[in-house]
Amino acid sequence: PHPEIKPLRLRLPHHNSRVLALALLAAMVFTGIVEEMGEVLAIDKRVGLEMWDGTKAEGFVLKIGCKMAVQGAYIGCSIAVNGTCLTCTAFDAKTFEVNCAPETLRRTDLGDLKVGSPVNLERSMAANDRNSGHFVQGHVDEAGKILEFKKEGESLWVKIALSDAILPFVVPKGYIAVDGTSLTVCEVNHREKWFNLMLIAHTQQCIVMPKKKVGERVNLEADCLGKYAAAAVGGVAERVSGLEQKLVRTQIAAGVSLSLAAVCILLLAGEDKLRCRDLAQRCAGRSSSGRVSAAAATSPTAHARIASPSQLRGGGAWKGERPPYPFKVWRLQAQVE
Repeated sequence: PHPEIKPLRLRLPHHNSRVLALALLAAMVFTGIVEEMGEVLAIDKRVGLEMWDGTKAEGFVLKIGCKMAVQGAYIGCSIAVNGTCLTCTAFDAKTFEVNCAPETLRRTDLGDLKVGSPVNLERSMAANDRNSGHFVQGHVDEAGKILEFKKEGESLWVKIALSDAILPFVVPKGYIAVDGTSLTVCEVNHREKWFNLMLIAHTQQCIVMPKKKVGERVNLEADCLGKYAAAAVGGVAERVSGLEQKLVRTQIAAGVSLSLAAVCILLLAGEDKLRCRDLAQRCAGRSSSGRVSAAAATSPTAHARIASPSQLRGGGAWKGERPPYPFKVWRLQAQVE
């Protein structure tokens, strides 16, 4: 190497960094760069597939003709068929076989295949390979539907419908694997639930998508890094939502308490008015006997308890006991004529 060029070394000083690096390496199963288009040679629903306990069961087996996908193949290796990671169960120089589980058939477009259908093929990525696409796991999220093909120069626009389940992970200028092809998202319409992408002339010749018709299905896998990030913050989002709901309940309880307090104050104020009215009537009765004037009864201190000096000193009818009126009232000196 050139003496001025230093080799690049990845430094991972922390344990978490090493774990993250290993997780990223584990995610690098495929690249989304299709190696070749194979052809479905046979679709077989076999009833004699042996299970772990020796019993026999029915299975769905695809036999695919190819040239490159079997190079370096071995029983148990992973091969992506239209972006679906499948296990090779048998192979020879020009063909290989894979089993499709019921969940695979429900999630993908492999159940739509017929004998003679072309399929995208990619072998699993070696640890020392460079990645010209993005991290594709081969774990298809769902099968979308082609809505439109539109030409622009030598390029081809493709519009694809998708569901709410995968929509949050599809972003403009982000990655998405369509039938196992690593492609760049151009536009996303959240209201109408579709996105589009553009295929250059070279890509059109290397993948199966342009050979399909409007209304046919394609396998969709969102960028796995986005899904991992969403899962990592999902717990925090749930906790924040719980705290917000608790805050709302606390605010409602506080509002109810303040309302009840206001009602109690109004009721007490009304009771005080009734007591003052009763007091005024009694004072009016006493004024007729020459002891307390009516003006005193209706004065600003009319809300106070009016009594004779002897009663205020503890004598009279009360005998030192608290009268049936508020404490602050009967302590006041009454206005006596």
